[in-house]
Amino acid sequence: MNKNIFLQKSEESTRRTTKNLSFSQRRRPRSKEEIKARLIWTAQICSVIFLAFFLVFSFGRTITISSSSMEPTLRAGDRVLVNRLVYHIRKPRAGDLVVFRPSGRQNAQYMVKRLIARPGDTVYISGGRLYVNNSAFRQGTVSFSGIGYAGNLAEKTQLGDDQYLVMGDNFNNSEDSRYASIGLLSRRDFVGKIWFDVSLSHFGPAS
Repeated sequence: MNKNIFLQKSEESTRRTTKNLSFSQRRRPRSKEEIKARLIWTAQICSVIFLAFFLVFSFGRTITISSSSMEPTLRAGDRVLVNRLVYHIRKPRAGDLVVFRPSGRQNAQYMVKRLIARPGDTVYISGGRLYVNNSAFRQGTVSFSGIGYAGNLAEKTQLGDDQYLVMGDNFNNSEDSRYASIGLLSRRDFVGKIWFDVSLSHFGPAS
């Protein structure tokens, strides 16, 4: 009985070995062209990754949000990546999350706000609501209504050739263009545009 079991196991082992050998014999070796193509593809992927890191660390900047003036979009303590090249390529656009130094003061702390109006736009606050070119301004889920302080925007203001207006999304807790300490900005005041939140709790594109 034991002898039969031993013979049966030996036969099964032999069949498995034969099957493995036949599979390896059937497997076609890769040609030189296939190996070369794979190496080129790998090199291209590595080059793209290296270029991305180079651009971020050479031309970008990482800053920490220091106040709650941009909540709920950005929260105090969030780490964000700033694109410093974008405004050398195109003009700032309404809705951009911009980083700037007030009045271009080089020693001033970076500030982050929402770009509301551009040169030629007419902007004002009436009944607690923000209007740009006579239309109520809204950005995503932020309606810019219920504004408690109008400041410089209590009356209609048309922006000049190089004037930009910014406000915080958390407008009732934000020092921005409504205040004389910030006022209207010029293009040279901008450091760049926020494009990515790298905080673990809010990781993703910022807009």
